Amino acid sequence: MSHSKVGIVGYGVYIPRERIETAKIVREREKKRGKELEKVLEKVRHGLLLREKAVAGHTEDTMTIATEAAENAIRMAGISPGEIGSVTAGSESKPYAVGTIARHVASFVGVGEERYSLRTLKELAILECRELAT
Repeated sequence: MSHSKVGIVGYGVYIPRERIETAKIVREREKKRGKELEKVLEKVRHGLLLREKAVAGHTEDTMTIATEAAENAIRMAGISPGEIGSVTAGSESKPYAVGTIARHVASFVGVGEERYSLRTLKELAILECRELAT
């Protein structure tokens, strides 16, 4: 089998518009620290240089975010969804949830429900390491 037409021709990202201040997250998560809380906040502000974090809006979930990213990838690549051989969704969720996401995204963007890959982020990392080793 020839792999001359295999590769990445586009990629897509989607970052939700909603934001939450990182200080709010740190305060809630670390409120038991007492006096040390301000030190932690300073580390986040000046060490990570993070002021806010993108969070999914009320009408967004993993599936809608993945679909937006897939549509952006197809636009960037300038190809038809029918030319895509497989859709893979990576997540920290259980494999059955990832399969559902990949299957729905493939269907929503016009690739077709039968062309999806069932992988968790851990499995994708292992596959990538195997590829790098060969």
